[in-house]
Amino acid sequence: MGKNDLIKLVLVDISKLKEDFLNISYITEEDKINALKFKNIIDQKQHIISAYLKRKYVKDYFIDEHKKPKSNVTYFNISHSENLVGIVLGNTDIGLDIEYKNKERKKDLINYTCNEEEIKFINDESDFYKLWTSKESLLKCLGTGLVNNIKEVNALPLDGIKKYRDNVFYSHYIDYLDYSISITIKGDKNFNLRIVIEEVAYGKEVSII
Repeated sequence: MGKNDLIKLVLVDISKLKEDFLNISYITEEDKINALKFKNIIDQKQHIISAYLKRKYVKDYFIDEHKKPKSNVTYFNISHSENLVGIVLGNTDIGLDIEYKNKERKKDLINYTCNEEEIKFINDESDFYKLWTSKESLLKCLGTGLVNNIKEVNALPLDGIKKYRDNVFYSHYIDYLDYSISITIKGDKNFNLRIVIEEVAYGKEVSII
Protein backbone atom coordinates (compact mmCIF):
# COMPACT_ATOMS: atom_id res chain seq x y z
CA MET A 1 0.00 0.00 0.00
CA GLY A 2 1.55 3.30 -1.10
CA LYS A 3 1.40 6.80 0.32
CA ASN A 4 -1.13 7.87 -2.29
CA ASP A 5 -3.59 5.13 -1.35
CA LEU A 6 -6.70 6.48 0.31
CA ILE A 7 -8.27 5.36 3.56
CA LYS A 8 -11.80 6.67 4.16
CA LEU A 9 -13.19 7.14 7.66
CA VAL A 10 -16.92 7.87 8.01
CA LEU A 11 -18.23 9.02 11.41
CA VAL A 12 -21.80 9.48 12.69
CA ASP A 13 -22.81 11.27 15.90
CA ILE A 14 -25.83 9.26 17.04
CA SER A 15 -26.85 11.90 19.59
CA LYS A 16 -28.12 13.94 16.63
CA LEU A 17 -30.41 11.20 15.32
CA LYS A 18 -34.12 11.95 15.13
CA GLU A 19 -36.67 9.89 17.06
CA ASP A 20 -37.54 7.89 13.93
CA PHE A 21 -33.93 6.70 13.47
CA LEU A 22 -35.19 3.16 12.78
CA ASN A 23 -36.55 4.40 9.47
CA ILE A 24 -33.40 5.85 7.94
CA SER A 25 -32.38 4.70 4.45
CA TYR A 26 -30.55 1.42 3.73
CA ILE A 27 -31.84 -0.24 6.92
CA THR A 28 -33.66 -3.58 6.63
CA GLU A 29 -36.44 -5.01 8.77
CA GLU A 30 -33.95 -7.49 10.18
CA ASP A 31 -31.71 -4.59 11.26
CA LYS A 32 -34.65 -3.00 13.08
CA ILE A 33 -35.62 -6.24 14.83
CA ASN A 34 -32.03 -6.83 15.98
CA ALA A 35 -31.68 -3.23 17.19
CA LEU A 36 -34.81 -3.47 19.31
CA LYS A 37 -33.38 -6.47 21.15
CA PHE A 38 -31.24 -3.95 23.01
CA LYS A 39 -32.93 -2.23 25.96
CA ASN A 40 -30.60 0.77 25.98
CA ILE A 41 -31.42 3.44 23.38
CA ILE A 42 -27.73 4.16 22.76
CA ASP A 43 -27.13 0.47 21.98
CA GLN A 44 -30.10 0.52 19.59
CA LYS A 45 -28.71 3.57 17.78
CA GLN A 46 -25.22 2.09 17.63
CA HIS A 47 -26.58 -1.09 16.06
CA ILE A 48 -28.72 0.75 13.50
CA ILE A 49 -25.96 3.14 12.43
CA SER A 50 -23.42 0.32 12.23
CA ALA A 51 -25.82 -1.49 9.90
CA TYR A 52 -26.48 1.73 7.96
CA LEU A 53 -22.77 2.31 7.35
CA LYS A 54 -22.12 -1.26 6.26
CA ARG A 55 -25.10 -1.37 3.91
CA LYS A 56 -24.36 2.03 2.37
CA TYR A 57 -20.58 1.78 1.95
CA VAL A 58 -19.94 -1.97 1.71
CA LYS A 59 -23.25 -3.44 0.50
CA ASP A 60 -22.12 -7.06 0.09
CA TYR A 61 -20.58 -8.51 3.24
CA PHE A 62 -20.62 -11.72 5.25
CA ILE A 63 -19.81 -12.89 8.79
CA ASP A 64 -16.53 -14.84 9.08
CA GLU A 65 -15.53 -17.60 11.51
CA HIS A 66 -14.58 -14.98 14.13
CA LYS A 67 -18.09 -13.46 13.85
CA LYS A 68 -16.66 -10.37 12.14
CA PRO A 69 -18.27 -8.74 9.07
CA LYS A 70 -16.10 -9.00 5.95
CA SER A 71 -16.39 -8.30 2.23
CA ASN A 72 -14.86 -9.82 -0.88
CA VAL A 73 -14.95 -6.39 -2.55
CA THR A 74 -13.35 -4.00 -0.04
CA TYR A 75 -11.61 -4.02 3.32
CA PHE A 76 -13.51 -2.35 6.15
CA ASN A 77 -13.94 -2.24 9.90
CA ILE A 78 -16.58 -0.85 12.28
CA SER A 79 -16.24 0.64 15.75
CA HIS A 80 -18.40 2.60 18.17
CA SER A 81 -18.24 4.16 21.61
CA GLU A 82 -20.90 6.20 23.39
CA ASN A 83 -22.38 8.55 20.74
CA LEU A 84 -19.85 8.00 17.96
CA VAL A 85 -20.04 5.24 15.33
CA GLY A 86 -17.54 4.86 12.51
CA ILE A 87 -16.55 2.75 9.54
CA VAL A 88 -13.14 2.73 7.87
CA LEU A 89 -12.62 1.53 4.30
CA GLY A 90 -9.46 0.76 2.31
CA ASN A 91 -7.74 -1.68 -0.02
CA THR A 92 -5.81 -3.74 2.56
CA ASP A 93 -6.46 -5.35 5.95
CA ILE A 94 -7.59 -2.56 8.25
CA GLY A 95 -8.68 -2.03 11.84
CA LEU A 96 -10.55 0.81 13.53
CA ASP A 97 -11.08 1.51 17.21
CA ILE A 98 -13.00 4.38 18.81
CA GLU A 99 -13.07 5.07 22.54
CA TYR A 100 -14.77 7.79 24.56
CA LYS A 101 -11.96 9.43 26.53
CA ASN A 102 -14.01 10.59 29.52
CA LYS A 103 -15.34 7.25 30.69
CA GLU A 104 -14.13 5.70 33.93
CA ARG A 105 -11.72 2.80 33.67
CA LYS A 106 -10.68 0.17 36.19
CA LYS A 107 -7.60 1.19 38.19
CA ASP A 108 -5.63 -1.96 37.39
CA LEU A 109 -6.30 -1.78 33.63
CA ILE A 110 -3.08 0.13 32.89
CA ASN A 111 -0.86 -2.51 34.47
CA TYR A 112 -2.82 -5.28 32.76
CA THR A 113 -2.65 -3.81 29.24
CA CYS A 114 0.48 -1.62 29.07
CA ASN A 115 4.18 -2.44 29.00
CA GLU A 116 6.82 -0.31 30.76
CA GLU A 117 7.37 2.06 27.83
CA GLU A 118 3.63 2.66 27.50
CA ILE A 119 3.16 3.26 31.23
CA LYS A 120 5.80 6.01 31.02
CA PHE A 121 3.84 7.56 28.13
CA ILE A 122 0.72 8.04 30.27
CA ASN A 123 0.39 11.49 31.84
CA ASP A 124 -3.39 11.68 32.11
CA GLU A 125 -6.55 9.65 31.56
CA SER A 126 -6.80 10.43 27.86
CA ASP A 127 -3.32 9.03 27.19
CA PHE A 128 -4.50 5.57 28.24
CA TYR A 129 -7.22 5.60 25.57
CA LYS A 130 -4.70 6.64 22.94
CA LEU A 131 -2.74 3.50 23.76
CA TRP A 132 -5.82 1.30 24.03
CA THR A 133 -7.22 2.30 20.64
CA SER A 134 -3.81 1.81 19.05
CA LYS A 135 -3.60 -1.75 20.37
CA GLU A 136 -7.22 -2.58 19.60
CA SER A 137 -7.09 -1.27 16.02
CA LEU A 138 -4.00 -3.40 15.35
CA LEU A 139 -5.70 -6.53 16.68
CA LYS A 140 -8.82 -5.78 14.65
CA CYS A 141 -6.63 -5.34 11.57
CA LEU A 142 -5.05 -8.72 12.29
CA GLY A 143 -8.54 -10.16 12.81
CA THR A 144 -7.87 -11.99 16.07
CA GLY A 145 -9.65 -9.84 18.64
CA LEU A 146 -8.19 -9.49 22.13
CA VAL A 147 -5.27 -11.75 23.02
CA ASN A 148 -4.13 -13.24 26.33
CA ASN A 149 -1.15 -10.91 26.78
CA ILE A 150 -2.11 -7.55 25.34
CA LYS A 151 1.13 -6.03 26.69
CA GLU A 152 2.92 -7.69 23.78
CA VAL A 153 0.88 -5.63 21.31
CA ASN A 154 2.82 -2.41 20.74
CA ALA A 155 0.74 0.75 20.99
CA LEU A 156 3.69 3.02 20.29
CA PRO A 157 4.31 4.81 18.09
CA LEU A 158 0.72 6.05 17.81
CA ASP A 159 1.61 7.22 14.29
CA GLY A 160 4.00 4.99 12.42
CA ILE A 161 5.29 1.48 11.89
CA LYS A 162 4.93 -1.30 14.46
CA LYS A 163 5.46 -5.07 14.42
CA TYR A 164 3.48 -7.90 15.97
CA ARG A 165 3.55 -11.66 15.35
CA ASP A 166 5.87 -11.38 12.34
CA ASN A 167 3.53 -8.83 10.74
CA VAL A 168 4.23 -5.17 9.99
CA PHE A 169 1.54 -2.52 10.50
CA TYR A 170 1.14 1.22 10.08
CA SER A 171 -1.03 3.11 12.57
CA HIS A 172 -2.51 6.59 12.64
CA TYR A 173 -4.06 8.29 15.68
CA ILE A 174 -6.81 10.95 15.64
CA ASP A 175 -8.16 13.16 18.44
CA TYR A 176 -11.79 13.94 17.60
CA LEU A 177 -13.88 15.86 20.12
CA ASP A 178 -14.08 13.65 23.25
CA TYR A 179 -12.91 10.53 21.42
CA SER A 180 -9.68 8.70 20.70
CA ILE A 181 -9.60 7.09 17.25
CA SER A 182 -6.93 4.76 15.86
CA ILE A 183 -6.65 3.27 12.39
CA THR A 184 -4.18 0.48 11.62
CA ILE A 185 -3.44 -1.09 8.24
CA LYS A 186 -1.25 -4.03 7.28
CA GLY A 187 2.02 -2.92 5.70
CA ASP A 188 4.81 -0.43 6.35
CA LYS A 189 3.59 2.55 4.28
CA ASN A 190 1.80 5.69 5.43
CA PHE A 191 -1.60 6.44 3.89
CA ASN A 192 -3.79 9.37 2.94
CA LEU A 193 -6.85 9.72 5.15
CA ARG A 194 -10.20 11.26 4.24
CA ILE A 195 -12.57 11.86 7.16
CA VAL A 196 -16.27 12.21 6.43
CA ILE A 197 -18.86 13.34 8.98
CA GLU A 198 -22.28 11.99 8.00
CA GLU A 199 -25.18 14.07 9.26
CA VAL A 200 -27.78 11.35 8.85
CA ALA A 201 -30.14 13.01 11.29
CA TYR A 202 -30.85 16.04 9.13
CA GLY A 203 -30.87 14.41 5.74
CA LYS A 204 -27.67 16.20 4.76
CA GLU A 205 -25.05 14.52 2.65
CA VAL A 206 -21.62 14.92 4.28
CA SER A 207 -19.17 17.41 5.63
CA ILE A 208 -15.49 16.65 5.22
CA ILE A 209 -12.58 17.26 7.56
